[in-house]
Amino acid sequence: MYNNDFGITTTAPQTSGLESFFNGATGALAVLVVLLVLIALAVVVLVIVANCKMFAKAGEKWWK
Repeated sequence: MYNNDFGITTTAPQTSGLESFFNGATGALAVLVVLLVLIALAVVVLVIVANCKMFAKAGEKWWK
């Protein structure tokens, strides 16, 4: 039995910190957001590399 701050007795241990944050839909949403950010970052890097190669092939400095 566990007592919380309000004097209520429960039979299950209370979760705290990251364990409670990543339970259920909130955790799924957090993982989805991280994956979307990583995909967006990969697309940005790919576009930058493609532009650098395009400028180099056109005879310009790649950083322009």
